[in-house]
Amino acid sequence: MVQRCTLEDVSAAQVFWSQVFSGWHDWVRRMRATIDASPGGRDGVLASYVQKTSVTACALLYGNFSRGALPHISNARNSPHQDAILELDFMLRCEVEASIATLYLLGRVTTES
Repeated sequence: MVQRCTLEDVSAAQVFWSQVFSGWHDWVRRMRATIDASPGGRDGVLASYVQKTSVTACALLYGNFSRGALPHISNARNSPHQDAILELDFMLRCEVEASIATLYLLGRVTTES
């Protein structure tokens, strides 16, 4: 069974993701600022879009569950909630998606050994 990640795991994963994406720290800063500026701030975003999380989880580090997993927003694939959160800063979403597409296009996604 995959264990949920801890806050320490999330902090450690920041190093990994900042090495994969040069804009990672800026994206995190911008998304936090956008969420904080939303009606009700973080609590408002949680109340509007994150009613519950599913038992399905994704690896904290791509393809590697050794650091645990993060829960998905419930029914994320069939729900507009995940998109709504990403679209709080539409240009940020475009940058992230373009970067992800580039990694896959170039076959450069690697996992931690």
